[in-house]
Amino acid sequence: MRLTIPRDELAAATRWAARQLPAKPTIPVLAGLLLEAEGDTLTVSGYDREAAGQATLTASIEQAGMTIVPGRLFTDIITALPAGIVEIDTTDHEITVRLDDNCFRLPVMPDRDYPALPKAPATSGTVDASLFAAAVADVSGMAMSQSDAVGANMALGAVRITASGEELTLACTDRYRIAVRTIPWTPEHDDTGSLLIPAPTVSTAAKALAGADQVLLSFNQQGSNVAIATDTLTLIIRSTDTAFPDVQALLPAEDAAAGSITVDPDELVKAAARASLVTDRGKPRQVRLTMRGDQIEVSARGDGPTGRSSITADIDGLDDDYAIAFNVDYLTSVLSPIDGPARLWLYAPTKPALIRPADKGEQYTAVLMPVRLTHA
Repeated sequence: MRLTIPRDELAAATRWAARQLPAKPTIPVLAGLLLEAEGDTLTVSGYDREAAGQATLTASIEQAGMTIVPGRLFTDIITALPAGIVEIDTTDHEITVRLDDNCFRLPVMPDRDYPALPKAPATSGTVDASLFAAAVADVSGMAMSQSDAVGANMALGAVRITASGEELTLACTDRYRIAVRTIPWTPEHDDTGSLLIPAPTVSTAAKALAGADQVLLSFNQQGSNVAIATDTLTLIIRSTDTAFPDVQALLPAEDAAAGSITVDPDELVKAAARASLVTDRGKPRQVRLTMRGDQIEVSARGDGPTGRSSITADIDGLDDDYAIAFNVDYLTSVLSPIDGPARLWLYAPTKPALIRPADKGEQYTAVLMPVRLTHA
């Protein structure tokens, strides 16, 4: 294999593919990046048996071929090179990388044990890349940690992405929180479909693809492989094969609430952070919200010290001294995606709260379980 290619394009391709290299490969060759050159196209692939990252880019190819190179070392070398045109030349035993006065020779890895790469399903539709990245960021923080999302809880560590008509709905839950975000998308056919992808995987991919114009999603109804892609970058992953909770059925009705509060979410988050400074280190930070006139008193208690802060709010239907308590970190996570006033529908102090933007309909919806009230 012999080719030349701009360094910046190759560096971006190797970084994308190297994201999928396993930290502890089950077979040594999976620590390598697969380089395939044919026609005027270079494809760089990384694979860990669960997901494959592929980058396809245009190159000046003098001699076609394929080789497997030490993945992370090759990526580090290409990234460290100055801007310019990289020359790549391979033999049966080594690969040579040159750019001006920089020259590296690396041994290649045997390809006989490299598994066949999965194929991407046909594209189901497209979505604005930056909007998709924002929606993933809004909900993925509500997923259960990967260390806990095992066995029957596997789906709780994933983001469910559902296509219906011209809407794409993303949802996450860890049983204590639910977040649902709906964004427009352009389907290529009328079929509905869904993906269930580990939250860290889809979060990393969406962030990396945010600079593109469009993201292509593939919902494979006949197999377990799904894909997230742009014109040049593709992530093929096995969809999590477990049942995801019916989160729509878990959303409480607005008209069943005891009342509601409309607040500046940033002010409430900051007040909760201030009040919770007194909580004991190493324990969950919890705050109590008490309604008093047009004020929300935010209070917390540690082993002795107490903290209080207040913010102005539009309180509708709640009596003075109505109180409910939340985990500060969880409260922050469900309010942070809201840009502008937030409305919280409150029920009994032991029942979950419904949270939505006050002026943007139901594009974003969250549910938050309260914690047991304590004196503060």
